Amino acid sequence: MKNRVKEFILDHKLIEPGDHIIVGLSGGPDSMVLLHILYSLTQELDFSIIAAHLNHNLRAEAKAEEDLVKECCQRLGIKLVVESQDIAAIARMKKKSLELTGREARYTFLANLAANYRQGKVATAHHLNDNAESVLLHFLRGSGLKGLRGILAKRDRLIRPMLGIAKSEILAYAKLNEIHFSQDLSNMDTNYTRNRIRRELLPLIEEHYNPRITASLNRLAQIVAEEDQFLDRIAEHFWSQVVTENTADYISIDTQKLLSTDIVVQRRIIMQALLKLQNSHKDWEKHDIDRIIDLLTKDGSGKSIPLKGGIKAAKVYGELIINSGFEKTSGFCYQVTVPGEVYCEELKLRFDFKVLIFDSLFTDNVKNRDEYPDYNGGRLYIRSWLPGDVIRIPGLHGRKKLKKWFNEKQIPVHERSRIPLLANEHEVLVILGFQGQGNCRIAWGEQELIQVSWDSYTSIK
Repeated sequence: MKNRVKEFILDHKLIEPGDHIIVGLSGGPDSMVLLHILYSLTQELDFSIIAAHLNHNLRAEAKAEEDLVKECCQRLGIKLVVESQDIAAIARMKKKSLELTGREARYTFLANLAANYRQGKVATAHHLNDNAESVLLHFLRGSGLKGLRGILAKRDRLIRPMLGIAKSEILAYAKLNEIHFSQDLSNMDTNYTRNRIRRELLPLIEEHYNPRITASLNRLAQIVAEEDQFLDRIAEHFWSQVVTENTADYISIDTQKLLSTDIVVQRRIIMQALLKLQNSHKDWEKHDIDRIIDLLTKDGSGKSIPLKGGIKAAKVYGELIINSGFEKTSGFCYQVTVPGEVYCEELKLRFDFKVLIFDSLFTDNVKNRDEYPDYNGGRLYIRSWLPGDVIRIPGLHGRKKLKKWFNEKQIPVHERSRIPLLANEHEVLVILGFQGQGNCRIAWGEQELIQVSWDSYTSIK
């Protein structure tokens, strides 16, 4: 069995020379056997191991399990890191199940230890039976291909060296090598879905339908994983064609191009976009993706839907925007003194106001004075837009609602409050900052112009 684990490690490139492997050690047979086998391979594969035990303080035998792993590591000369947490109290505070809270705490604990090393990885003792249970559980929940892949041998810094070994082989190895371990009685509790699958459903299928159901489910997982990787490569090919902007917290996708692809590719691209976002939720499901696709197929623009983890998806004209929540600048308003300057804290922009005598301007690019927006006195402001704002459009008679102008220019709703306006008490005179303008002029009195200059403004695309 040791040789099979070694070959599995090499085939899947789980461990490289110089790696520091953090072994999650619960005290149960699986993790104790994993520690024993990895310990025997350290010199041969040139890596080091550190054992890590998290005491959940949920069961009476928790202290005995902690003592057991301490005695084992001391006997083998393996460094052990032990941490104790009140999982029950954390679960109450977070309003989550004990099972989920314990799992999250355990993986966070192990990941934090691995992060201390440049070549740090976390090894867990998942095996063939665990994988079969996962596949069946995801099938019962209506999972897509991602769930039917089962447990992956490697994901980021997490590795599963015993994924090719059956539970019966692990128990036999422990007996043969006199490896002491504890039994987690919570694994007998059929209130947990996974335990019911392990203790009731799988034995029923083995007895009445397929005596090799564990092998069949693992074979299915392998086939699905390979086909899933193929579909991911196809989606990656389309990614560069449909994605117009991609940052850690903001992704913009061309809606028309996305909808022209097959529905399978659409789902894959949206899933990849969600997973690429910084601090994004990891357990996205089909109904999350379908909600976004449903948003795209509806008429209209400016519609958005909230998703898990503070993520939002919005349809903004010809774009699907997915990010960690559109940040809206709060309204701002600054009175202007001419000549003078105004600093807009919300936009981090400085506006400079000067008075120019029109007759002294003899450059070719100076327009006729009547073509400048006319400022007829009163207070002058730099401010954000307000409902009902109107603007006089150069070259046209009359005024236009600013909201209509925004729609015509396809300015996203979440960007509109970031556009600085120069206005008097009655109307908007100039839309500043649009298309990167650096200065503008308005007519003031009979012979004068007010020139407004500002730093480069690139918020509006």
